[in-house]
Amino acid sequence: MNNLQKNKWLVIVYGVLLIAIGTLTLIFAITDTSVVDKVISIALAVALFIVGLLNICSSLIAHTQEFYTASILLGSLAIAIGVVLLIDTYLIGSIIVYLLGVFLLAMGTVSLFKAVIFIITKQKVMWIVAQLIIAALAITLGVIVLCFKDESKMFLYAFIGAVIILSGITEIVFVLRNFISNKKDNKEEKVEENPESKEEAEEAEEEPKEQA
Repeated sequence: MNNLQKNKWLVIVYGVLLIAIGTLTLIFAITDTSVVDKVISIALAVALFIVGLLNICSSLIAHTQEFYTASILLGSLAIAIGVVLLIDTYLIGSIIVYLLGVFLLAMGTVSLFKAVIFIITKQKVMWIVAQLIIAALAITLGVIVLCFKDESKMFLYAFIGAVIILSGITEIVFVLRNFISNKKDNKEEKVEENPESKEEAEEAEEEPKEQA
């Protein structure tokens, strides 16, 4: 708690930064998703370059041939993927939407199989109905995502932006709440340490009432 109080301004700045990033993501998700695609692609490419270089550098000080070969291969692969992302900055957006659609279809299929198993094993009706509803929703959403990729990408990026904004607000509210709470606790501790000052304050409040 003390560390939180000492670094409260850093946490507030971090929260404001999250709100700013989330707001920009939300704006560009609605107006131009290609901007978000480019930012994600560049960020991932830079991260992959760093991972690739670290793997290659670690291979230079490796003591075993197996580690050397694996590090070289992983590092080269990471750098190659980073180069591809820089060349085609729209690729990542298509991949994200495709993976989301496939994930939803897979989740719906699994829920459908669960419902069939529940029917065979004669489980409670409510569990069967719940699995069928999940399956229907997931498969429907998966088909919609794969059929309407551009619109799905817009909603996905908008959702991500909203989550980032909410995270930033949560960080700031949490810090301010703790700051106010600690101030109240400190006041109560001071009053407990100096009970005479509390009595004097109460007497000072009562005197004007008596005079009136």
